[in-house]
Amino acid sequence: MPEVHHAPLAFRGEFAMKKQSPFFVVILFLLMAACSASDSKLASELSNKHEQATTEVPPTPAATQTSTLIYFPPSSDQIIQSVRTTVSSGTYTHMAVLNDGRLVGWGENAGNSGEVPLDARKGIYIYADNAASVSRDRDGYLYIDDKGNLWLPYIGSHWYLDLDGLPVDKGRTRLMENVAAALNGNAWGMALTRGGNVWTWGVGAEGQLGIGGYIGTYDHTNPQRAPVKIMENVIMIDRCSAIKEDRTLWVWGYVGIPDKDGSMCRTSPTLVLEDVKFVNGWFAIKNDGSLWAWETLGNFLLGKYEMGEFYPEPEYSEPVKIMEDALFASGHYQSSITIIKGDNSLWVCGRNSHGQLGDGTMEPNWVLTEVMDDVVYAVTSEFNIYALKSNGELWEFGAPYYVWAGDDYTAEERLAMCLPHKIMDGILVP
Repeated sequence: MPEVHHAPLAFRGEFAMKKQSPFFVVILFLLMAACSASDSKLASELSNKHEQATTEVPPTPAATQTSTLIYFPPSSDQIIQSVRTTVSSGTYTHMAVLNDGRLVGWGENAGNSGEVPLDARKGIYIYADNAASVSRDRDGYLYIDDKGNLWLPYIGSHWYLDLDGLPVDKGRTRLMENVAAALNGNAWGMALTRGGNVWTWGVGAEGQLGIGGYIGTYDHTNPQRAPVKIMENVIMIDRCSAIKEDRTLWVWGYVGIPDKDGSMCRTSPTLVLEDVKFVNGWFAIKNDGSLWAWETLGNFLLGKYEMGEFYPEPEYSEPVKIMEDALFASGHYQSSITIIKGDNSLWVCGRNSHGQLGDGTMEPNWVLTEVMDDVVYAVTSEFNIYALKSNGELWEFGAPYYVWAGDDYTAEERLAMCLPHKIMDGILVP
């Protein structure tokens, strides 16, 4: 079981509970050390991190290049290399960060909380004005601002957290400071701080909190109501996965790698691959550019399975090598798979149930097919694929949600709208 650390209430460096002065924090740490000799080491560590947090300057992304993904630059006190997610997609609502820092959203539920429209005709709304990264899921979203603060947009979508005493601004709650990357799951979340620590919170019925057990149940009762630290020395995270400084990949929860005992859920971080520089869902890329996948998905992409209407039951397997010269990969068997190769070409395959492969049909295609060039990032959702080009153009594959609702469009019109189309300019390139 990994060591679990609960965040002190007054610690500003990583977990921003009640806002305290630096003098108060120092006194608090001295009292903690005096109370117990066994706690002195932890108090010293937290005090040092607090001092670093007050002087640390938020990292500036490197100059945009189309030949590689852009990471936060590492330094002596900032080891993070996590890719910023400036486009994120939920089931029906999608979000992106613009070059000027505005966070915008569009889709079925966009604008429901009184957001100001950016483009009323397209149904695009402004959610914040100082964002640097965003993570959207079916259960709301969260975002990181340009100073490294992690914000929860409104309490309703994060009911499972104890937010009493946390700073609130314009209806948003600041959960943590000095955050490099964060992900919003279905009633759970995780964050990576600039110091290299991974924190999780919420419902962990499938072990997705990585704290050595199951927290809460499928009806979302008894969640973990405050962030807990589960890993250190981490440089990149994705859902239930983390790459450490030594380039080892660790996974937990339901991540498509069943344990040897047949269990589909791992409750603690488990080493699965070495020499890794990138992870996204079921995919990892090694330092040599080779793309690896696991579970039945990996064997399927190698042609060892035929994909029918339903996905085969997962089985235990080691990660398998898929191809060379990959920059990025994402996706899920229930929708579509996207891979960006070394020449920035985008390749897709999948179920295509809503035309999200952009080929003008709704027929499944399980053969990777090149569909676009000059792509630096891609996002898949249940009904769409979004491709971000190096010039900040955002393209959509699949029709907007409203096309499938009601009887306003014929079948032919819907298929025509599924073809790749640009929906926005000026997206911040990660």
